[in-house]
Amino acid sequence: MFWAVLEGVSARVGQQLLEAERDAPDQVAALRIWCQEWIRLAGDQVFQQIVLIDAPAVLGWQRWREIDEQANLGWIRAALTHAAEAGGIELRHVDVFAHILLAAVNEVAMMIARADDPAVALAAGESGVAGFLDRLLGAAG
Repeated sequence: MFWAVLEGVSARVGQQLLEAERDAPDQVAALRIWCQEWIRLAGDQVFQQIVLIDAPAVLGWQRWREIDEQANLGWIRAALTHAAEAGGIELRHVDVFAHILLAAVNEVAMMIARADDPAVALAAGESGVAGFLDRLLGAAG
């Protein structure tokens, strides 16, 4: 039963993410939008409970990570490859940076979900992620 709920929430979240990044001029810009939208979703009570809290507890941490990687890691890697080809990062770092970025946005989302003041945490998360991406990607995208 939980799996059906998770699939439904994941489908809704996936649609929101696609809509948010739809008008991005390139993959790197889409990645920036995706990261910001992902952490904003942490303010959604259903997303918090089902995706961030219940899924790792019910499925186990390893299975939750596998699902997250299957859903997100490949396209993050593709966007970072695009950034590398544009000279923004070194190609040899793409895979490691993709894992770091996925972990970072998940951790920021958890920080927001567990904050005493989610609005303050969200503002800090948005600013921090934007600054992180600026440093990571430089002029790319």
